[in-house]
Amino acid sequence: MPEHVAAGVGAEQAQQLVVSEAFSLAVPAGDAVQDEQASSKETGRKARRGFNCGECGQRFRTESGLRDHLASHTEGGPHSCGVCGKEFPWKSFLVRHSRIHTGEKPFKCDECGKPFALSFHLVNHKRTHTGERPYKCDVCGKAFSVSSHLVVHKRIHSGEKPYKCDVCGKAFSDPSTCARHKRIHATKKP
Repeated sequence: MPEHVAAGVGAEQAQQLVVSEAFSLAVPAGDAVQDEQASSKETGRKARRGFNCGECGQRFRTESGLRDHLASHTEGGPHSCGVCGKEFPWKSFLVRHSRIHTGEKPFKCDECGKPFALSFHLVNHKRTHTGERPYKCDVCGKAFSVSSHLVVHKRIHSGEKPYKCDVCGKAFSDPSTCARHKRIHATKKP
């Protein structure tokens, strides 16, 4: 079985999706999936997404959706950028990346006119106008307008700190805080 295909590890244990040594993910199996699906009635449709990316926290309904997403975290692919040479697994990723070089921002807010390079950035931005916060913490009830903010917030309750400084070993709950911390070790400041 290829390395990137999920392998079951028992009915009572979680499944493990392994793409490489750097990217693996435990997902609920058996009763845990049923519990999550039952709780989805309380928290909405998105709670049924039982496959989580261990790298960025994004959730997927299917294992194949997660597998496709995990390829976006890996280097290389058949589609390369003519400007910087970066490679991508899908042409659509290359098209999206090319907007960095061209400055193209085809998605505009109909409320304020602010442009965005990615459609989901526009969706998240529109919530600043509506005040919508669809992502709610099931522990404390705090609501967020962006799903990744909820993922990071939940680590307050779990105590999980998956991002570690490779110099001093200090752990962090989100990657941006870890990256900011790493600058204290750098001899050349940005």
